[in-house]
Amino acid sequence: MLHMLLLILKILGIGLLVLLGLLLLFLLIVLFVPLGYEGQGSFIGKVPRGRGRVRWLWGLISLSVSYDGEASAKLRLFGIPLFDLLGGGEKKERAEKGRGRHKNGGGGRIKSRRERKADSPGPRRSRRKVRNFPRPRSRS
Repeated sequence: MLHMLLLILKILGIGLLVLLGLLLLFLLIVLFVPLGYEGQGSFIGKVPRGRGRVRWLWGLISLSVSYDGEASAKLRLFGIPLFDLLGGGEKKERAEKGRGRHKNGGGGRIKSRRERKADSPGPRRSRRKVRNFPRPRSRS
């Protein structure tokens, strides 16, 4: 009889220790895994625009917020959209505006580099660093 009671207490004790360990692990994850965040915005004329993104647990949980005349926010878990928090049918707006994946407006042909350069407002700085290496000496 006493043996059965001790066995039940042992099983309950192990179960409580496992739950306490999981709770401690969750607490340590919350405290020590940093949030990653990024944002950008502009205010040209009277039209404010902005985007922001917050990631936690290396992108497993992310929240994206944008404002382009209408606010929208999306919550994703493991890359799967869970909620569209503030409405904002972004796909419908893109279809109405005619913007696709390309910078030239989506439809039609893709402009060549020369055509894009002719359409640009002015000189552009190169993003690449130019490295000047010494010329090899000729052997004679």
